[in-house]
Amino acid sequence: SDAQIGAYLTALHMKGETKDEITGSAYVMRSKAFHLPVQHHPLLDIVGSGGDA
Repeated sequence: SDAQIGAYLTALHMKGETKDEITGSAYVMRSKAFHLPVQHHPLLDIVGSGGDA
């Protein structure tokens, strides 16, 4: 859930995240992501991170 993700990231930040924890977290997130088949290349992503709002 969003609350669990927020709690995990907050605890990790408060503890002081390590390079291995960040790498492991990124690996798990990518392995759980929904993969979309793309038929046309190149594909351009125009969506931002939300940090510019």
